[in-house]
Amino acid sequence: MLAAKWAGWLSRKDKLEAGRLSSVLRWSCAMIHSSPNLPSSSPILTFILIVVMGLVMITMGKWFVGVEAPAEEKRPLDALSQKMVGRWENTKADNVLELDLDEEGNFRYALRDSDRLSLRGKWKMEEGRLVLHIEQVNGGSTYREGENVTLGEVLQAEGRTLTLGTEENKTIFRKRRST
Repeated sequence: MLAAKWAGWLSRKDKLEAGRLSSVLRWSCAMIHSSPNLPSSSPILTFILIVVMGLVMITMGKWFVGVEAPAEEKRPLDALSQKMVGRWENTKADNVLELDLDEEGNFRYALRDSDRLSLRGKWKMEEGRLVLHIEQVNGGSTYREGENVTLGEVLQAEGRTLTLGTEENKTIFRKRRST
């Protein structure tokens, strides 16, 4: 009844426009409910979509890998670390352990005259402990590249003596003579 009343007030042009709008709305609703689901209805389209996404991921991966991480800024050695720089040795029975620490943060830890143990990498002080980051292992199967090995707390680094460990279990290194 109300629609008939409104229809009387509308002009012919308005009625035609309303009819067109209603047919467009019916058509779009029908398309929403009947449109194909492309990934499930076409394996070829799914394959193409996977290939395109793979290429995008490869391109992004190359871009991310191309971005270089900033190099760690070098900090000057603290007083204790400066005292530790040098060539050290520890003699026990028939074995002589050599520990070389340089200003650049590189180390060499090796069993003298033997191929059973030889480690190289970077060293640092962490909470009062000497930590070796192993980058190269020549001989021995105990240590692996990429590992961090803590030799112990630095108890003393004075003169010609470097003492690591605890009061109960000390490892004492002596400065090596230059050869």
